[in-house]
Amino acid sequence: MGSTSGALDRFGVVRWWLFGAFGVLVLVSFGYSVWFTRVSALEAYFVTPARAWEFGAGGLLAFAPRITAIAWLSDKWRGVIQICLSWFGLCLIGGSFVFFDAKMALPGVLAVVPVFGALCVIWADHCVNPLSATYLGDFAPVQFLGDISYSLYLWHWPVVVLYPIIRGHAPETKGGLAILLLCVAIAALSKRFIEDPFRFRRFWLKLSWRPVVFAVTAMTLIVTAAQVLSYVGAKEAQRQAELAARLADGAYPCFGANALLQPNGTCDDDPLLKDDVWPATNKEDDRIGQLGCWRDSNSESLRPCTYGEQSLSALRVAIVGDSHALFFSSAVIPETGNLGWQVDTFIGGNCVWQDPMYEEFPACAELMANFVASDYDMIITVNITAREWTKGEAAVAASQAAWSAAVANGAQVVVLTDNPKIPKETMDYFNNNRDSYRNLAEITFPASSVLLPNWQIEAAKATPGVTLIDLTEFYCPNGICPIAIGNVLLYRDTNHLTRTYWKTLWPYVLAQLPIK
Repeated sequence: MGSTSGALDRFGVVRWWLFGAFGVLVLVSFGYSVWFTRVSALEAYFVTPARAWEFGAGGLLAFAPRITAIAWLSDKWRGVIQICLSWFGLCLIGGSFVFFDAKMALPGVLAVVPVFGALCVIWADHCVNPLSATYLGDFAPVQFLGDISYSLYLWHWPVVVLYPIIRGHAPETKGGLAILLLCVAIAALSKRFIEDPFRFRRFWLKLSWRPVVFAVTAMTLIVTAAQVLSYVGAKEAQRQAELAARLADGAYPCFGANALLQPNGTCDDDPLLKDDVWPATNKEDDRIGQLGCWRDSNSESLRPCTYGEQSLSALRVAIVGDSHALFFSSAVIPETGNLGWQVDTFIGGNCVWQDPMYEEFPACAELMANFVASDYDMIITVNITAREWTKGEAAVAASQAAWSAAVANGAQVVVLTDNPKIPKETMDYFNNNRDSYRNLAEITFPASSVLLPNWQIEAAKATPGVTLIDLTEFYCPNGICPIAIGNVLLYRDTNHLTRTYWKTLWPYVLAQLPIK
């Protein structure tokens, strides 16, 4: 009897040690997940250590006593707890499905919601009370999905990845349903003809050398395939790096805005550019650290920043405006050293160089108060014009007042025409077809639908001494506005141009500047 008791005690100690060690691993993985999700949610989603805690939480539940085995709980209260746990857990899982979207940073802290919901449903166990949500699990379709769930987990990602490659565009509603049905079908077949035979056939269980040989062979094939894919990926990365170096100055004739000035057909299927798109997605556009100087108009204060040469001989240039000026400046600033310019930026969300400044944006008004136009040889301004509060005669008059005063003080004032805003239906289609240049080149919208009367152009034409640089033909050649030109994505969202496209536009802007 003593021997048995000692063995049980030792088992209990080992159990607690295992629970503690496993718990530490889960906490470390969860902490790493929270940190990595803040750094890069996209990468954290696919990195195993950042997701391991989700499986580990289920492992920890195995150390808890089954709710049906808790002796001090009466049958009545046990049933109530099971009902509450099952419905609460199901609500957490369902709520995650309904309310979580692509804009949320996952996995991280938010992943606790569906994981905890799953733990509640599992711990609730099967309850005989008809009010319990666990009865939902008795339905044949639910049982079927549960039976193939691991196979479905393994198969869904290859299908999701391959679908847009084969079809040439991201899945829409019908495509999503097709992916779901295909994944279920493949999972059911692999469960029946691959997984179960290996799990239950005596052929594999009885002869120990057979599964070992199979495992070694399979792993060898997997490692070999991984090495081949790694080599191919490295070669492609090298090609991309060499290509990026050649395109770095934006001067390649078929790249970006340059393609518009080439003879028809010259840039079709360019062998260097192929079907690549720059930037790779609209969220990867580089702003060269300008965000350190960027504040939204709701901030308490805005400040100017200075770049380029700090000498008396430098051409003093100011760039003034809102976020559209920000992206323009991100293409100009790297060139300041070659040009011998000192560039000061007076940029903030919703900021417009007008006199008087709009009172609803006090931070912008303060920034403009620090802007002394007479200190500069040249002032370049660009703003979004697709806003109600910037339209009409008041906007034209306020701009004329500010610009005329600067011209009178000897500054060269340059106004860049704003790019059009993408219509919502075009943007929705764009978001589903951004995986290749061939797809993007087909997405256009008519200039007539977006190029409305522009207060900037009207004010510039009415103000003597102001240089207007009209870039409309680079946004909407021949009255048609494309999403991508010369393998370069124009837009990073509905109204901001990418830095990459601005970089290819810069030489054409520079050629028209009234530099003394």
